[in-house]
Amino acid sequence: MITTCRAATALSHHIWRYQCRRNTRTITNIENNFNISDSYTSVLEQANLKKSNIALHKSIKDYWKASRANKQINTVCEASNPINAIIHQSFPENRKANYNNSKIYRSFARWEVLRRINDTSNAAYFYSYLKGDDIRTDYKHSKDSEIMFSNLINDGLERYDMADTVDLLIWYGTNVKQPSIDMIDKALTSLAFSDPQNDEILLVKVLQLMDYLQAKTPRYNLSENHAIQIAAKAMSTANEPLLSKKVLEHVYNFPYNKSNAARNAQVMAAYKLIKEDYKKFNPAGVFYLWTTIREHYTSIEKHDSRILYRIIKLFTNQKAYRFRCKEIITKLNPHYYVNNPLLLQSIINFSAKTKDFTMAKKIMSDITSFATDTTKTTNLESRFMLSALLRLHLTFNDSKGVETVLTTIKGKTKGLLPADYQAIVSHLLRTGDSIDLIKAIKMTKSIKGIDALPSAAAIVNHITGPHYMNKKDSRGYPILKNILHYANKIDRTHSNKFWEILASIFVKTMASYKICSRQPKGDKNLQHKKIHSTETAELLKHIYTKSLRKKPNESTTDPFNTTNPESIVLKLTKTNKLVILRTIAKEARFANNIQLVRWTISEMINCGMPLKEVELDWNTMEKHQIRRYTYKDTKNLSQNIKHHGLKNFKRVIQ
Repeated sequence: MITTCRAATALSHHIWRYQCRRNTRTITNIENNFNISDSYTSVLEQANLKKSNIALHKSIKDYWKASRANKQINTVCEASNPINAIIHQSFPENRKANYNNSKIYRSFARWEVLRRINDTSNAAYFYSYLKGDDIRTDYKHSKDSEIMFSNLINDGLERYDMADTVDLLIWYGTNVKQPSIDMIDKALTSLAFSDPQNDEILLVKVLQLMDYLQAKTPRYNLSENHAIQIAAKAMSTANEPLLSKKVLEHVYNFPYNKSNAARNAQVMAAYKLIKEDYKKFNPAGVFYLWTTIREHYTSIEKHDSRILYRIIKLFTNQKAYRFRCKEIITKLNPHYYVNNPLLLQSIINFSAKTKDFTMAKKIMSDITSFATDTTKTTNLESRFMLSALLRLHLTFNDSKGVETVLTTIKGKTKGLLPADYQAIVSHLLRTGDSIDLIKAIKMTKSIKGIDALPSAAAIVNHITGPHYMNKKDSRGYPILKNILHYANKIDRTHSNKFWEILASIFVKTMASYKICSRQPKGDKNLQHKKIHSTETAELLKHIYTKSLRKKPNESTTDPFNTTNPESIVLKLTKTNKLVILRTIAKEARFANNIQLVRWTISEMINCGMPLKEVELDWNTMEKHQIRRYTYKDTKNLSQNIKHHGLKNFKRVIQ
């Protein structure tokens, strides 16, 4: 079982993984790393060079491994050392070729020289020897270790051996003295340079170097150019969100009010990560990023409305974050949001979802007062706007409004969209009447093809609610079986997002923490319920881990009526993993299963959700002091979590 100790250091393992992967590529694809300039070198000579370098690399690796195991310096001068034969019995031109063509050999040479840094003349002599150069008298008689170290760093920079260069800088700063600002600037300039094939490992080294520098006094501050370049590099590694977010924390330390270019770079990087977290249903990540850049512009309306739309839409579907929606909406000028089709649609949906009649009335009043001619003739009659208005009128049982919208849809469009059918079906289900339930099912089955699946999802979500499942209503399971097998006929490959929604609903239905939390505190059966919750959480973990290895078309059509729960397979994608893990974590917490809580946190981190976001998410769901506090910036946010957050969360992750 993965421990939370590992979870807390996930980024360290991530860094180690990249270093290992990089070294493995270097060793296994060694033939690609040679640059034999002599066009007359024969094929046979090239083959021999590759063979000798492979042997050399193996010897270096064995030497490093032995050094770590023995915790002592094994000098290359020892007769028993396998490197000795290769280095000391080879000609200078061979050593020179090794140095020119092999990163591993260059790294070995620099670190061996660094071992002797306190004996500068010996180190300089040895460095020239390993490089295959003529012995330089100025090196031999030098007594300045800083010059010697500077030579090593400059060589690393010139040859673009950036991973090795950063490691040397950190070692020297930790064990000898702080490297000069000029040297650090040079290293960061090289690291920030765009190199698509190696951007990920370069970002890892940026992070290592910046973390080291931030721990020193005085703290090193990124320059404007470095901040801009590193932000661009972070944006190019969207597949590594943990790494990108960690690196960008240093970029955001650069004062955005000092440079328009840096501010825009910070905002664009945050926008990209917000888009990714939006897709993964990670509201905590979105909120952290939004809090970071919210004040970068003088008005919230200067932010990209497409980003505001995503934030409002995501928070609308997360009860714990709806307060954040209102924060944004109340700061928007009516003239601005009414005439922005994306924002108007999202705000209408928010008022419908929250059943906020006062807000709904204000929206309609604002439309009347501030809508431009273009908005009236185009935006308000756009297809998606009509769907939003239909949902709004259905929510508040405005039959006249519903009739007006439906008339417009029939007269000016090709007909109802899947979202329209879903809104009507949901409205029928909300009545709680069995006749309306039958109507909803019939309507769903009358819809052609995959357009029926959103409505089917609404029915599944309704049937798995407390009214049917908790009371063991005998109608619930047959209805689910009927609807799910109908959905399977429509989409046998399970490629539609319906099956992702089904997975989330199933896990939520299995969990009992919500039901038990409503019981009286003196409930005598509470301990028994906790034991049952432990079994449930372990089963959900088993289903989750097994499902990770399965393809979408292997997911179970009807997990609710499956006789063997352990055989269930769920469709897992980046859009529902965090939702499911959050549910398992809540169930494990209710059962006081700390190890399982730690496992879920580890998995959430693996999905690109840093520990601080997990902590924010947990506190937002459970602490009103966190959920309803207005934050100035991320520092203010972190302080509030520290003072008012869940104390037991800290104990869990230790």
